[in-house]
Amino acid sequence: MQDLLGQMFFDFGATAIHDQRSFLTGRIGERLFGEGIHIADDVYHPLQTGPPFDGEGVPRRRLALVEGGVPREIACSRQAAGREGCEATGHGFPLPNEAGEAP
Repeated sequence: MQDLLGQMFFDFGATAIHDQRSFLTGRIGERLFGEGIHIADDVYHPLQTGPPFDGEGVPRRRLALVEGGVPREIACSRQAAGREGCEATGHGFPLPNEAGEAP
């Protein structure tokens, strides 16, 4: 299961959606998975590891990526926030980069 999820993580980034290289482009809020699927990125969960900030120095916040099979939130870097008007979520990579962000 983790191998499958690992392939999807970059699709949950604002840059990938903006560049139309994500399967989520134009589909946020649409049921894409079974109702029992819930996926979150929460650095503060005791079973998740990693620093509490991203490569841009922004504190990471919990993202409810999928709730009840519906994609809800996406990762947004500071760079994407300036372009898209979203709030930086603390999931950006150090600049310069072309990938943008990922949970």
